[in-house]
Amino acid sequence: MHMSLEEELRLPSSDLRSHGWYHGPIGRAAAESLLQEDGQFLVRDCLSQPDDFVLSCQHAGGRLHFIINRVYILPNTLYERVQYQLEDDLFDTIADLVTFYVGNKQPITQRSGAHISRPVIRTVRLGLGEELPPPPKPEKIYCNTGREERRSLRKEYYKFKFRPVDTQLGQLDFAGVEFSNSGINEAALRSVQAEIRDTGVRILSRALTLVNMRLLRLDRTDVGNGNESDLGLGVMTGLELLSLPQGDTLRATLVERAHYLKLLVVASLLLTDESDLALVILTKWIQVALEVKAALGDLFGFQCIMMGLMAPPVAQLKSLWLSLRQRNTELALLFETKLRQEVTALLDRCDNAAPNTCIPNIYFYISVAHQFAEGADRIQLEKIGPDFGLATLLAHLENIRSVASQTERYHKSALCVVSASDTPTKSYPFFETENLIALFNTEAYQSMDGRERANRVTVLLDQLSKRSDGCTQAGFPHQRMDKVDDIIKCARFVSTVWTSSFEEKRLPNQQLFTALWRSVTDLVTVDPF
Repeated sequence: MHMSLEEELRLPSSDLRSHGWYHGPIGRAAAESLLQEDGQFLVRDCLSQPDDFVLSCQHAGGRLHFIINRVYILPNTLYERVQYQLEDDLFDTIADLVTFYVGNKQPITQRSGAHISRPVIRTVRLGLGEELPPPPKPEKIYCNTGREERRSLRKEYYKFKFRPVDTQLGQLDFAGVEFSNSGINEAALRSVQAEIRDTGVRILSRALTLVNMRLLRLDRTDVGNGNESDLGLGVMTGLELLSLPQGDTLRATLVERAHYLKLLVVASLLLTDESDLALVILTKWIQVALEVKAALGDLFGFQCIMMGLMAPPVAQLKSLWLSLRQRNTELALLFETKLRQEVTALLDRCDNAAPNTCIPNIYFYISVAHQFAEGADRIQLEKIGPDFGLATLLAHLENIRSVASQTERYHKSALCVVSASDTPTKSYPFFETENLIALFNTEAYQSMDGRERANRVTVLLDQLSKRSDGCTQAGFPHQRMDKVDDIIKCARFVSTVWTSSFEEKRLPNQQLFTALWRSVTDLVTVDPF
């Protein structure tokens, strides 16, 4: 069902449809017909380049059209995000770009000198002009062509005897029938969900870390006893090989593994219509991320899981995250205030300080090195400070050199994990790289190249995210009953924490306070009706 114009404009400001100056998929001629005076502008979809946008405006009596460039920051990495650009400045959203040029009165481009100041507000809902026209009226002139054709046909038919309706359909066995989304092995993922649900956090964490250590040859017990055999070039483990040109294959394998581990986390949360199951799996993944980093020291596995938990399709599950805050507030606050910041710290500080670290911070380096090996024309780096992220890149290059010189330390920590007897050792096929790839590469996708296949899977996961969020909202009817009470209770609690902190002459925990207010904001913005 289409939303009305009023409903579109009442959407959250993060939704482009909520801005009146966005006109959707209209053509160049239609946009020019709406521009009547200098300074007027609108934003529309680019029909020749899907997923891009065009800023149309009138300047000095002429109509100008500017493509808004989409810039990918750190593509195919944990830190990937999209920004938008007209000339030099980068913006996180289209709305930020428009606000900047209108508020600062800066020209769109130095060459054109065009300024925008007055938006052209749409008067109809988006997509109204794309609807099919009504069918043509029937002709008034009588035509008997059909009768003549029927007379010329041969009467070739067979009279079947009457057959009663089969009433035994309910007894048929549909267990072997697989209803699969193209590109995703849904039946296998259902079994993976069941195993994640029924398996303990420590067992899952240990199984994941053991596979990661085996890929890096950190589980070898023959190193240091004189009987070891090197991997070539005098290196004993994969950590040393990562920094060498001969490590291209290993780096590519780890990058691919990280990508499909992310997809596993995302798909396991989206591919369910049961809100309780989704909540159990979300809780389990957060606990596994914490266990992998804190107890086992596997920073690579930690980043892979967080990559999935922070992916846009999962972040869009507002009702699921709200339910986590309501039912497991401590874990939700831990994720928001600690785990998220630790992921950022791994990018900024290149920190491997924990003494029990067995797999250090290698993901940023291998992802950038893999882009170079693939022959990328331009390596996207995070824009941090005036150096555009070059200091971060240098820090990670120095970090990988340090990792290669401290291999013995990481190997000893890895052997402690291997020999630990407090947790049962069990292998899970879905953690193996080849099985992960098979989950998202069905026969329907075999003929596609890697980039096209990845794009198709991403689109499919976005669609599943929208479907799952609708199912999750329907699964929590208590949100409709007590929304106002929840807002009041949460706001009072935050106010009490803040007031008592000042009475005791100490500053409150700013991270905790921010997370609590975020919970209040979610209660206000998530519309359960």
